[in-house]
Amino acid sequence: MSGCSLGNGVTTMNNALRNTVLNVFNGKRSELANGIFKMKNGIYAPAAQNMKKLTYNCSLETAALNYISTCNSGTLIGNTYTTTLAFSTVVPISKFML
Repeated sequence: MSGCSLGNGVTTMNNALRNTVLNVFNGKRSELANGIFKMKNGIYAPAAQNMKKLTYNCSLETAALNYISTCNSGTLIGNTYTTTLAFSTVVPISKFML
């Protein structure tokens, strides 16, 4: 991705990992947009009315990395990129890597 650091895909993001993350999020958003996202209680969420596909922004990545460098690293999970934003549990992104 133009403007992003090269990274190694293990301790820093590379383009393959960025694309994987973007595809995972857009896949879940697509399920929601199409009314096929099953919530934790077993009920399907209503379809979204105007959900746009996400694009990757390298400037926002840099800003996020600068911000998290000020956090207490004791609460982070090793060298695994994780997110709880779109999932009910922590999901290791490596689970979706080919």
